[in-house]
Amino acid sequence: MDGFQIILTSAVVAAIVGPVATFLSQRRLADRQAKIDYELAARIRLYEAIGSLRFQLLIAARDVVRRFALHHRSQWNMEPNAYYVSSSLYRILRPLAIGELIERQMSFADFSVDDDAIPLLRFQTAAYRMLVGEDPVQGHPGLDWSSESQHVFRDNLGAAAARLIDLDADGRSFVIAYSEFAANFPDPRRDASLRPLAAIFDHCESNLTENPVFWARIVAYSYVCNWLLGALGSGLGFGVRAIDVEDMIHGVDDDYITSHASVARQWYDTTIAEDL
Repeated sequence: MDGFQIILTSAVVAAIVGPVATFLSQRRLADRQAKIDYELAARIRLYEAIGSLRFQLLIAARDVVRRFALHHRSQWNMEPNAYYVSSSLYRILRPLAIGELIERQMSFADFSVDDDAIPLLRFQTAAYRMLVGEDPVQGHPGLDWSSESQHVFRDNLGAAAARLIDLDADGRSFVIAYSEFAANFPDPRRDASLRPLAAIFDHCESNLTENPVFWARIVAYSYVCNWLLGALGSGLGFGVRAIDVEDMIHGVDDDYITSHASVARQWYDTTIAEDL
């Protein structure tokens, strides 16, 4: 091939390849910009949907930890219509109610654009598993699944949490304050949705360690709440309280539970880390 043909061939190739390369480059830039634009808009929608709920959930999780971290060391008035139990029921249910509102927003916001949004869903999953499943008392030979003596059935627990959700004047859902909860349910035993959880407290004389399996659930639930504070709250000024899981568990009269106190944290962490 002589020089002229080489030059001509190169020119033809350049004429074809140049525009193609330019087109592909522009296409990649356009796709990248479209992705950036989408993620920015999605982050804005996500913040609008759950921004305030995220902060509310952290406060609610903190309140669970504060209420139960030292519960086993004292005696309490366990009457459901008294302040201690009433406020304890509210504290247990409030994170679940807020979590329900967060889950409802999945239809309107893309959770995949914000890594911090995933722990919110992970928390909700782990919280229910601790309160109603076998996760915190694995292999326990004395579990009663036929009644609500050691736990509240999953759907009934969800119904109890829903008692904390109301609508504002604009039709938007929100979680009521404790003052409204106490006014609406002066005796939780009289409300069908709250009765099963209230009855567990009512059957104890001075604290929840008298119901070893349920207390093990509360310890695990408190641990999950504390995990959430560590995962999302440190940058917002929330402190992570040191929960002495073994000390809390050793407060019960149950050989199986106390003998597995040393592996309890491992059980909890495994549950939290499992797929949603």
